[in-house]
Amino acid sequence: MLQLGHAASELTEFGHLGTALGLLARLVGSDTATLTHLDLQTGHEVALFWPHDRIGKTRLTAYAQVGHTHPLRPLLARDIERRTSQRTVARISDLLTGRQWRSHPLGSVMPDVTDQMAVLLGGRRPVVHAVTMGRLGGVFVDRQRDLLAAAGPLLAAPLARSSRAGHRALQLTPQPVWVPADAAPTLDEPQGTGPATAGRRTADELPLSPRELDVLRLVAEGGTDAQIARRLGLQTATVSKHLTRIYARLDVPNRAAAVRRLTEFHA
Repeated sequence: MLQLGHAASELTEFGHLGTALGLLARLVGSDTATLTHLDLQTGHEVALFWPHDRIGKTRLTAYAQVGHTHPLRPLLARDIERRTSQRTVARISDLLTGRQWRSHPLGSVMPDVTDQMAVLLGGRRPVVHAVTMGRLGGVFVDRQRDLLAAAGPLLAAPLARSSRAGHRALQLTPQPVWVPADAAPTLDEPQGTGPATAGRRTADELPLSPRELDVLRLVAEGGTDAQIARRLGLQTATVSKHLTRIYARLDVPNRAAAVRRLTEFHA
């Protein structure tokens, strides 16, 4: 977890997120990892994979036809509307039996995949950004689900701040093709002063002091208490006290949950 947090804190380029995906997959015990940018309304989907060369052209073409049937999408869509720090880690094995998955249109396209689970990194209807992990044998156990719930959101902050200029990602639908990374569906709100802008929430609305917000933002970047203390010119014990107050004010149990709460707002 510390290695992933450190790597995430150093990421500034979209193309380097694949490294963090690999670390997350190893931590969770997953064979594959996918960072998805998906517009649930139009079906436009752009992704970053680990390992990067694991999907062939034939499968990509088939996925473009059936990707909209993915059984985890409704759960990700539901999480967009939830105003809570708790994120659902959805597993296909919780929804379908092995036989049902093998006969599912998507399961037929990915016969080597025996289970998947996903967690929402950020969302603003109709767009979701999520990480999906895949097993090529067996199913994900509860411990792996809990690890993804705790570690997955560490990628939210680097994903939000990473520069996409000059990087590419793989568009899955409406047809598979490499596209500029900045062509992926984003969480940016429309410009203007209409209802969409009026409903915009910022991190300043969190019930935290400016110093506590500084601490939480550095936690979201993967900083340890000692690293945050050095950045802010504080004692490590002072940072720990700030975190204790942050947990109480946000009504969350730990730093991972606090980071998830932060990702519900614009930093």
